[in-house]
Amino acid sequence: MESLRVSRGIEIEVNDCGETIVVDVDNLNFAKALKEIISIGEQESKRIDEADVKDDIEGMKLTVEVMEKMSAKFDETFGVEATRKVFGDGVLPSPLAFIEFFDKLEPIVKKNRTTREKWLNDRYKPRKGGR
Repeated sequence: MESLRVSRGIEIEVNDCGETIVVDVDNLNFAKALKEIISIGEQESKRIDEADVKDDIEGMKLTVEVMEKMSAKFDETFGVEATRKVFGDGVLPSPLAFIEFFDKLEPIVKKNRTTREKWLNDRYKPRKGGR
């Protein structure tokens, strides 16, 4: 029997226990989900800014609600328990924690994309006898 496996993205170790998440850069649904996480953050941030918050506790409840939505989408996007793996047990990440995660993720994705594009160009350039 023949066997074939298509790359499923970048596996990234995210904690000291060696747990990983997968960044499936070639999956358009993954790219869509990333944009949805960012959109949730932007839309909910506007909602918080426009809310008539009476005190700090009410403001914190609203922020927690938003971060729970983002964490759920994060787990849906990066895999089961991704929030726990990346941010820790029992942690509801702050907006700044998400920003830090995406800031650190960006160079990893860019490096992978550059390497993959170089491989594809080298392999399939017509003058090099590529397919």
